Amino acid sequence: MTLRGDNDFDPAEPHYNDSGQTVGGFATICSPQFTAHMGNSLAIFYDADLALYHWSAADPAQAAALGGDVFVARHRQLYLDGAGLDGRLGFRVGFQRFADPTGLMIHHWLGLASASWRIGDDVRLTGFVGQMPDRTWEGVVLDGNNFNRDIFVYGVRADVGKADGGGAAGADGYKAANGAGANADSRGSTLSAAVHAIEDRHEMGRRLWLIAPNLHLAGGLGPTSYGLHGSLDAVIQVGGQEGGQLGGGAADIFAWAAQASLGATRGALAWRLNLLALSADDSHDGNDFDGAFRGAAKNSSATRLLTEDENRDWFDNLDERMSAFRGGFFALRAGLALSDLALSWQASPGLRAQLIVGSAFVLEKANALGETYVGSEVQVGVDLRHDEALGGLISAGVVLPGAAGAALVNRLDLGATEPIWMATASLTARF
Repeated sequence: MTLRGDNDFDPAEPHYNDSGQTVGGFATICSPQFTAHMGNSLAIFYDADLALYHWSAADPAQAAALGGDVFVARHRQLYLDGAGLDGRLGFRVGFQRFADPTGLMIHHWLGLASASWRIGDDVRLTGFVGQMPDRTWEGVVLDGNNFNRDIFVYGVRADVGKADGGGAAGADGYKAANGAGANADSRGSTLSAAVHAIEDRHEMGRRLWLIAPNLHLAGGLGPTSYGLHGSLDAVIQVGGQEGGQLGGGAADIFAWAAQASLGATRGALAWRLNLLALSADDSHDGNDFDGAFRGAAKNSSATRLLTEDENRDWFDNLDERMSAFRGGFFALRAGLALSDLALSWQASPGLRAQLIVGSAFVLEKANALGETYVGSEVQVGVDLRHDEALGGLISAGVVLPGAAGAALVNRLDLGATEPIWMATASLTARF
C-alpha cells in the first residue's frame, strides 16, 4: 500500500479531476525468477514482473488483451550465462539488467552480449555490445527492421578485487533496502573501471554519440574496529549531437556525475551518508553546448521520493520528473546536488527502526526560474523480518519543497510549495 497527499507541490483543487489530489492504492506484485542449469557451465535465466495488480482496477475476469483493467505480465530478463576454461572465460547473451560500474549512467533492461576473461583471482576484463530500447518503431518482421534507427551501447570494463563487478554493475543491489549500513562490514577493496560508448540514431538528423569513462571504488576504511565502509563513483560524458542546436547546428556535450558514500555498523546502530552531484547545462537552452548529465536516475541515495524508492519503483520520483527523457536517459538541465543520511537501529532480531533525512539543490538556478533549493525529505519507518522468507516495511514521511522544486515539478502554479506527505506499508515473501 502506498498513499501520498499529492503528486506535486501545488495545493490548488484540481477541478478538472473528480478523483481529487491524493495518489496511491493497494497492489499485489509478483516477480518470479527461474534458472535452468545445463551442466556446470551453462544456465538460462528468466525474470518476469507480474506487476501492479491494483485491487481497485485489475479484473481477473478481463479477457481482452488491450483492456485497461487486464492483468499485465512484463518479461524482464532472458539470457544465457556460460563459463569455460576453468572459469577464466565467461559470457552472457540476451535481454538483461545491465549497468555501468557506477550505475549512474546506464542501469537499464536491454539486449546485450558480453564476454569476459579472468586474470588470476582478482582481475576480470569484459567487452560488451548491446542495443537499448528506443522510441522509433521499425517493425516486427525482418524486412521491416534494420539498424538505422537504433541506440547502441558498447565498451570495455575491468574489475579488480573480490566483489562481483562492484557497485551496481552486477545486480539491482546498488542501494540498500533499509537505507543504512549496506556493506558496512566488508573490508575488501574493489575497483571497477570502464569506458562506455553510446551511439543514438533513433531520431533522424539528430545522431548523438557519447564516450563515457567511469569508475567505482569501494572498500573498508580505517581500523577494522571502526567498521567503516566507503565508495566513490565518477562518470564523464564527452560527445556531440547533430542538430542539437535550435538552429539545426551540431552541439558539443560535456557532462559529469559524482557520488560518494560512507557508512558503518556498530552494534545495533548503522548509518550511511551519501552525496550525489549531476552536472547542469548552461542557461542558454539550444546553443552549441549541452552540459546536462544523461543518466538512468539510479543512485545510492536512501531517499524515497526525491530519488527512486527501492522497495518499489513507482516511476514518480522527483529527480526523474524534473528531468527530460532523451533516448532512454534522464537529463536534468538544472543539475542536481543531493545529500542524505540514513540511520537504523536493530531493536530486536526482527525489528529495525529507520530514519532518513535528505536535501537537494540545483546547480544552475537559471534553469529553475532563478531558484536553487529543491527540497528536503524526512522518512521514518520500521523494517520487520520474521525470517529470510517473510518481511515487511511500514514507513511515513514528508517532502518539504523549495522554490526550485516547485518550478520544476508543478504543472500550474510554479511558485506553490505545499509539502507532500506519504505513507507506505508492504509485506514481502521470498522463496
